Amino acid sequence: VALFTGCTGKILDGNTLAAGIKALTHLGYSVTIPSGQGCCGIQHQHSGLPSEARKLALNNLNSFQTDQLDAIISIASGCGAQLMEYKNLTQLNQQQRQQAELFSSKMREITQFITTIDWPTDVRLKPLNKTVAVHIPCSQQYILHHQNTTHSLLERIPQLTVVSLPDNQHCCGAGGDYMLRHPDIADSLIKPKLDTLEQLKPDIIASANIGCALHFMSALKKKGVAIEVVHPITLLARQMADRQ
Repeated sequence: VALFTGCTGKILDGNTLAAGIKALTHLGYSVTIPSGQGCCGIQHQHSGLPSEARKLALNNLNSFQTDQLDAIISIASGCGAQLMEYKNLTQLNQQQRQQAELFSSKMREITQFITTIDWPTDVRLKPLNKTVAVHIPCSQQYILHHQNTTHSLLERIPQLTVVSLPDNQHCCGAGGDYMLRHPDIADSLIKPKLDTLEQLKPDIIASANIGCALHFMSALKKKGVAIEVVHPITLLARQMADRQ
């Protein structure tokens, strides 16, 4: 498989990328990271710059040897949602169209991929006696339609209590760079989730999108609340015991 690193993840979330590589390798996959890849283009698309988004998409299509891969894995659900849309790019020649359709057909968000493959029989997860609150990013539930994959993944960890944020159907306010351009509105959107967290009192928050995770981290820090925020794959990788 090939890993799509994303620009934000590569800069701000190297630990999650390392966890993804560890988990995939532990499950028997050879992981490559194509050197020519770049931004998925989602921020440009959302900012009304479709021509720039298209250039970035074409660069990524040319960077992955898609026909030689079993899957292209995205760590961040926001990037995954954009990569899935490459098949809908316009103004492509026949070769580019075939590239885009093949690329999108092999694109998998990592929680979906790991919950749908067969695991080696000797893979064991160490128990974790904690409570994790699952946040489902908008990109994961409304575009990728993977509402349950984070739960399914984390429920494999023995003794871990997995609960949902009750208002997961509502945006947390991150919205790509929306939290930077409209911080007041973004803060008002995350406030109900912070209020819910005060009642749930989880040890950990798991979110499959880097933008959402950063927004939660910032909001919790402002509020003086010490709850760890991680990608679900990070939690899974931590609990993977050495294979015999």
